[in-house]
Amino acid sequence: EECKLPLGFKLSKDHNYLNSRGFDQSDYERYPVGETKIFDKFKGFIIFKVINDDKCVGYVARNTKSKQTIDRINQQLKEQGSKKKELRYKNSISDFEAIVYGLDEITEKTKIIIIAEGIFDKIRIDQLLQLYNQQEVKCVATFKANISDVQILKIFKRGRNIDKAIL
Repeated sequence: EECKLPLGFKLSKDHNYLNSRGFDQSDYERYPVGETKIFDKFKGFIIFKVINDDKCVGYVARNTKSKQTIDRINQQLKEQGSKKKELRYKNSISDFEAIVYGLDEITEKTKIIIIAEGIFDKIRIDQLLQLYNQQEVKCVATFKANISDVQILKIFKRGRNIDKAIL
């Protein structure tokens, strides 16, 4: 199903957190990512728009604090007896078992598919292997270190000529 982005979502063209994760100017054009400053819920989060079949089917909101910082905050909250928790991700309520990040990049010319876990791994593989301006090898991402039958079917339906998959 189609998913609405959080109110006030605006695409980013430059963000310190993304730059620290290796984003360059062309990545901002390739990967729809932004933020909203309207909701406190998303303060300090970057939001990746997830597109399948040319429509937004979800979003992944990533806290811009490091994992170590989040762990430290959560330890402090626990020691204070608080039930609150600092989250690393605040994602849309979507069927992530049926969503593939980068699905629309697959074409009938795609022969090899690389399936990564998570958006940042997919983007890094695209960068390292320079997969942008060719169609034979593509990288996609699934979520939470899982891949479902539905995701596999979507990938191979889109890329009918894929003869090798690398997990």
